[in-house]
Amino acid sequence: MPVASAGDTAAQAADLRVFLADTKAHPGWTPVPLKPSGLLYVRTDAIIDRSDLMGIQSASDQNGGGILVLVLKDEGLAKLRAATAAHPGLRLALVVDKIMLAAPAYAAPIRQQQLAFGVGSVHNAELAARSVAGVR
Repeated sequence: MPVASAGDTAAQAADLRVFLADTKAHPGWTPVPLKPSGLLYVRTDAIIDRSDLMGIQSASDQNGGGILVLVLKDEGLAKLRAATAAHPGLRLALVVDKIMLAAPAYAAPIRQQQLAFGVGSVHNAELAARSVAGVR
């Protein structure tokens, strides 16, 4: 499981951003087609980005699926808590290098320093963690 500081080798690191998203249209939000069907509407300004991370790691869930864990700095957590409190019951769209990896729903304001996203396979989680950390 790669564990890296978000500040390591920044020049080589992939972009990471987390956006608010919803299955319903909102003025000014961008529609993103989902496979195999459907649309997700994504707010155009990111809540947090790579600079808000203290670290990132890959893990697996109980079923062997991949999880990407973002460890947030206090400032990043404060931004995420404020955004999720102001917009309850939406989704958080995780985007790494212009690829949306996950968009889980949340019910209450996020208060945890670690934010975990299911990203399909352990291989996906490892690739994303390594690319965001700048380790190729």
